[in-house]
Amino acid sequence: MTLQYFFSDVCTYLAIIPAAIFCFLPTRQYMKWSSRSVILAFSLLFILMVPVGVCLGFFFHLDDNITVGIMIIIFFIGYNRLLTTRFSQNLNTFCLCIALMAFCSNFARGFDALLHPDAPANSFSLEACLFQFGCSILLVLLLGWPVAHFGSRLIHSLKADAPWYAMSLVSCTFFILNIFIIPHNYQVLYSYRVFTVFWQILVCMIFMLCFIYFVFYFVAQTILTNAENSRKLRLMSMQESLYQRQQRYIEQTAVLRHNFRQTVVTLQGLLNEQDYASLSSYLDEYMKTLPVKETSDFCQNYALNSLLNYYQQAAQNQQIKTHWKIQLPYKIPVGDVDLCTLVGNLLENVIKGCNTVTDSPKYHDLSVSVEKEKNLYIVSTNNFDGKINKRNGQYLPVYKQGGSGIGLSSIETIAEKYHGFARFSHIGTEFYIDVMIPLWQDLPPLQ
Repeated sequence: MTLQYFFSDVCTYLAIIPAAIFCFLPTRQYMKWSSRSVILAFSLLFILMVPVGVCLGFFFHLDDNITVGIMIIIFFIGYNRLLTTRFSQNLNTFCLCIALMAFCSNFARGFDALLHPDAPANSFSLEACLFQFGCSILLVLLLGWPVAHFGSRLIHSLKADAPWYAMSLVSCTFFILNIFIIPHNYQVLYSYRVFTVFWQILVCMIFMLCFIYFVFYFVAQTILTNAENSRKLRLMSMQESLYQRQQRYIEQTAVLRHNFRQTVVTLQGLLNEQDYASLSSYLDEYMKTLPVKETSDFCQNYALNSLLNYYQQAAQNQQIKTHWKIQLPYKIPVGDVDLCTLVGNLLENVIKGCNTVTDSPKYHDLSVSVEKEKNLYIVSTNNFDGKINKRNGQYLPVYKQGGSGIGLSSIETIAEKYHGFARFSHIGTEFYIDVMIPLWQDLPPLQ
């Protein structure tokens, strides 16, 4: 093995560097380590793996595609472990990167065919390797900002696995197509107009892949926006219901206030006549006409108070005994929509869980408080039938009647948006939800 051969073979792996940068652009906010530690770990892995790949290819006569494929698998394992995002999201980002790098590889083959028309297609010249490296850098520069901006936004908001796996299949399809159009010999490209068609196919496919992801982003954002609007409408409906109940109470109070003078005159007359039996009977009848307040004042936050009244009525209708302690100031640095969505999903999950209990009383304990103006704590305990469904350490719903089954995921997402966390656990037939959101950090919500 000569030094020139070694350097030339090392250059075939240079495209891994921009590929790694591309992979971390949309997931940079979800790294378990600091950026410096990730760069150092990747650099060490690259420095160790590349010479090993070159030696394997030389001594065992392995094709470069095989050694690169092995390195891709190793890098993905490390990439997935470095992130807190879902496996489906990591897989999709990685597959998209591999598909785009496959286009760069075929562009480099076309360039190599121009320089060395008699060379076999399974070996890159040094010029082609450097061209592939430059093409990969150019691709990262062109797509880096939209992938970093829009990709991270979609990763944050879209938690369902199915769309990500579907798009991973799309990326894999384009990767396989790139493999199929690799010419076995560069001379084939010079037959008729094959070379022109080769370039046209590559350009059309890369634009098609970008267009598919463009459509995927906007369709997903539209669905998520509609879901958010539905939650807002639901909250407004709850507030309207509370307003109507309060309005009825006000109207009933106004009528009593209007008739109060006549009541006082009647009471005075009965008292003057010393007709105490009639006076007592009259007071009993009068007390029955007093309106009963239909709402409870849980907290000063009007939106959350409306939500809690709505679910308290729902819990009463389901014979669920509630013990709620809400100590919340008028204003906290958590948006009303997010706060109500979090608590609403929590209570929705609680009611569904309690409804699985058939042989004992249903109950729910809830505490919402702000400790020393620093942290918002939400602690919930409810009973259920003890049947659970977990996958990869995450609780999955076993009761989906009337719901989407994403309540717990939504709670976790909102808590993380405000730099907090949500924990779910169970012991026997009791289910626990603990949420902590820091209020003292001067950090904007994640978008």
